Amino acid sequence: MTAAPVRWLRAWTAYRRIGPLWAALHRAVPEIALSTPAAPLRPAFPLGAEFALYRRIIEIHDGRLALRPYVHPGVHSWAVATAGRPGEGGNAAARAEAACIAAALAAAEAGLPYRAGPPVPYTAHEVQASIEAETAWLIDVTEAFTRSTRAAGLGARRPGVQHAAPWPPVIRHC
Repeated sequence: MTAAPVRWLRAWTAYRRIGPLWAALHRAVPEIALSTPAAPLRPAFPLGAEFALYRRIIEIHDGRLALRPYVHPGVHSWAVATAGRPGEGGNAAARAEAACIAAALAAAEAGLPYRAGPPVPYTAHEVQASIEAETAWLIDVTEAFTRSTRAAGLGARRPGVQHAAPWPPVIRHC
């Protein structure tokens, strides 16, 4: 009898913890939000919390896929090189992923897709094939995304304003 409330609490907590990353992706790509044909999503109920978590995970991955045209090929190597700096806690791979997402969001917001070659393939971080492992990974990425001053600075950019890019400049072809 106690398993259902514990599952609900874990799912609802995870749902809330990955919320900031989902919100940033949703602002950039609103169509990632899956439509609900029937009743509205009710995370307060035990099955609703797990369903809401699964949907949010899918929507985050959809957002990453939608941002592929804005990912410069050099961003990932730059993010990996700078994510492992001493004195920063957390998972270096999650910090690199968060930086890549932040850079793609900034490029999308500025309307600067990378067009010098084929789109960068989507390379998701490999995790065990379980919802628990995927949830833990996205929680790490979300925490790195919200905690990082670099990610926060990139996410705060506005179109039409010149900014010094921390990655190689994206060249817009007419």
